[in-house]
Amino acid sequence: MRILVTGAGGMLGSNIATAAVQQSWEVLGLWHSTPAQVPGVSARAIDLSERRACVAAASGFEPDAIVHAAITGDPGRFERESGLAELALRGVEHTLAAASTVRARYVLMSCDWVFSGLRPPAGRWDETDEVEPVNAYGRTLAAAEALVRDAEVEWLIVRTGDPYGVNLSRPIERRDLVRGHGGRGRGERRGEPAGVRRQGALAEHVWGCSGEAVRILARLREAHLQLPAPADVRRSPTYAWDCAQRLCELIAQDRAGIYHLAGPDSVHRREYVRAISHAFGCAPTLVVEGDIPSYLRALGEPAELTLPPNTALDSGRARAALGHPAVDMEAGLWLMGDQLRRALAR
Repeated sequence: MRILVTGAGGMLGSNIATAAVQQSWEVLGLWHSTPAQVPGVSARAIDLSERRACVAAASGFEPDAIVHAAITGDPGRFERESGLAELALRGVEHTLAAASTVRARYVLMSCDWVFSGLRPPAGRWDETDEVEPVNAYGRTLAAAEALVRDAEVEWLIVRTGDPYGVNLSRPIERRDLVRGHGGRGRGERRGEPAGVRRQGALAEHVWGCSGEAVRILARLREAHLQLPAPADVRRSPTYAWDCAQRLCELIAQDRAGIYHLAGPDSVHRREYVRAISHAFGCAPTLVVEGDIPSYLRALGEPAELTLPPNTALDSGRARAALGHPAVDMEAGLWLMGDQLRRALAR
């Protein structure tokens, strides 16, 4: 099978591309703002706002499926940048056109923030519930889902819940893209060994491009800074590598429609941050009570970002289709730690 993955330089996209390689599938990974290479994956830079480029990439590769994972993972940017939603939806339209051109199945990676969050703490959302997003990121994903549902292609929409994990891609020096591996790349100092340069770039890439959980860990480890965390935002954290493997199973089974691929635990932010702190041996006193704005500011997000109070997902449909449950949070965080050590040792 051939699979094209957009956003392959991101945390979720790199996990999907790597999981597909482990299935012995041929994979083309597309990146835009983050030059990155996933081991075993052909990499290509692309601007998804250019329809011809999207169609040409698909026509040259002729994938059986296109997985669009390029709009997941950075809600704060959608609040700060007013034109980002339009660009994201244009990317969906153009990748849909590419899928139609080569008659490929289309897979959209969405998330739990398409829901309002107005459910009791014990409540969960399933695939039949109406979407009602409360922030720019959720509205963009809901609009993307509508475009996919109306398209004349075979489609699969997968919603994840708060994915956590490690970016499995490797940074590519921009100069290397033009000159091969010769010459000095970005951040290189005269006389500095290449291994030192690349290790520094790799660490920066892993810590900076692996999503919220790794940012939380970095905050807790950085000069022992306390992290204020609220108890009134509930989600179902999803181990990204497990999600990627389960997604590949759904693709292999030719599943269609909407599926929730989320972790089995419904936890609020303070529980989540404490679980990360415990899993990585950080002092429990670093996690303190806080409100939503202080939590967002501590993680570099805009304080005005609206967080839905409860978007925990019911993954019963996926569990029935795949025959096994998702990885729970305790096991997932332990696996993430092992994944992080291996990623930094490359």
